[in-house]
Amino acid sequence: MSLALKESLKELLRLVVMAGVSWGLSEIAKLPQTETILIGTAVLRWLDKMLHEFGKENKSDLLIGGLTRF
Repeated sequence: MSLALKESLKELLRLVVMAGVSWGLSEIAKLPQTETILIGTAVLRWLDKMLHEFGKENKSDLLIGGLTRF
């Protein structure tokens, strides 16, 4: 399996996990489902990327994994 295919599958899995968390939040809080999933996934993706970048800059192995750790 090529490196590009592995990375794209990991990115897809990250988005599925983040969308699942957003969906769960919309169900628990009784919020509008579509908007909550879209906004929640975007916010979680942004936070994951910022933690990853901050970890790379500061050479922190804990933060390099971001939120999803893969």
